[in-house]
Amino acid sequence: MDTVTPIFTTLAKTQLIIQQAITAIAQVIISLISLSKHFPQVKGSRVTPSLENRDISGDEILSVLAKYPKNIKKLPYSITVYWPIKYLEEGQSLIGEMTHKFGGVTCSNNFLGTWENEAQEIIPDELLLIKAFSNAEGMKEHLEECLDRVIFWGRICEQMEMAVEISNMKGSQFFLIPVF
Repeated sequence: MDTVTPIFTTLAKTQLIIQQAITAIAQVIISLISLSKHFPQVKGSRVTPSLENRDISGDEILSVLAKYPKNIKKLPYSITVYWPIKYLEEGQSLIGEMTHKFGGVTCSNNFLGTWENEAQEIIPDELLLIKAFSNAEGMKEHLEECLDRVIFWGRICEQMEMAVEISNMKGSQFFLIPVF
């Protein structure tokens, strides 16, 4: 009987924890349902019918945006640098340089990348994505210098190559640029 008592005690505690978890989940669901009443989905808006349940082309996106005020600034090009977060200080220098060239950048961190070294070991790398948007003129004017700076900072950080993605509304190209 002494060995059975701890088992029943553990089962009773586990049942209580499960009941508390179910109650908490139910409260979250009730809260979400309550919030959804305050933020109904708008059907019949100018955007929803054009974008609903299907892939769309760049031309279709532009036709939807054409219905909005003329002061929308179209920035169909972007460059994304996949920066190793362990070199954050150097990455911040690159962020500043790209900001001066393109007028601003957007960064996202906590991405995980992997690469295979010469010994065929998989090496994980935490990444910071540095993304700048531009119009065609800005991209033509600043792309080469931006890539030169990516290579420069890649060398400073002793990277073998740098990953860069260049995109437009029709798709993107991914490049591994040797830095040495």
